[in-house]
Amino acid sequence: MRAVFVALLLCAAPAVFAQNVPPSEESVRHLLELEQTHRILDEAMNNMDAYLQKAMEQSRQGQTLNAKQQQILDQFRSDMLSTMKDELAWSKLEPGVVAIYTKTFSQKEISDLIAFYSSPSGQSVANKLPIVSREMAARMQERMLNVLQHMQQASREMQTKLRAAGEEAGTPPAH
Repeated sequence: MRAVFVALLLCAAPAVFAQNVPPSEESVRHLLELEQTHRILDEAMNNMDAYLQKAMEQSRQGQTLNAKQQQILDQFRSDMLSTMKDELAWSKLEPGVVAIYTKTFSQKEISDLIAFYSSPSGQSVANKLPIVSREMAARMQERMLNVLQHMQQASREMQTKLRAAGEEAGTPPAH
């Protein structure tokens, strides 16, 4: 009986160990290509300009700007977008994403995902993920604008309280 158990264990061992084999970077990159991960990132970057514009408009709270002020604001938004696009470029993010996938998934899991995303259903999902991402980003933007507004109000209230506390104690106001 013991010999049968050992034989079964030896036969099953390769399958068990194969599930724990880390994936190759090449297979992970292939999966990321099939998932169209770069398209989701591109979509997020495209949404960022609209988010920045809305956030900046809301922070002005209806104040009218002169031409010079508007130019400064537009340049700021342009600089921020340029920095984000540069820092969040796929070429810079890909090595980290590959490392995360390599650390998280086994080769078998990556191979199974490649098989799925190579199928018509998988390609349909991959084509729809940027749409889902865009919709999620729009919902997040709405929520973040509310958060930003709340934070601005809380910051103004905190500054008022700090000034009052400083005046009570006879210390200069905190900045």
